[in-house]
Amino acid sequence: MRVVTAAIPAAASETATAPSWPWPIDLARYDRRPELTERERVALTSLGWEVRRRRGYAPDRVEWRAISRLLRPLDDARAALRWCPDTPPTAGL
Repeated sequence: MRVVTAAIPAAASETATAPSWPWPIDLARYDRRPELTERERVALTSLGWEVRRRRGYAPDRVEWRAISRLLRPLDDARAALRWCPDTPPTAGL
C-alpha cells in the first residue's frame, strides 16, 4: 500500500485562511450590557414609534442621547454599508 500525502504550499495556505472581506465592526468598542438602564427604558418609551429614526426625526431630543449606547453599533453597521435607503423601494418603479 502506498501512502499519498499532499503538501500545501505556504502561500496557498495563507491565501486560503486570509479573509477576503474584513468585518468593519469592532465589537470591543461597544457597551454590550444586556440590561437597559432606567434612563434608556424611559427614553425608548417616550420615543415610541419614532425610535425607527425615519425622515423627520428630531436628533436633538434628549431621548436620543439617552439611547446612544444602543444606537452606536447600528449606526456603525449602517455606515459600513456606505449606502442604505431610508425606505424600501416602491414596487413598480
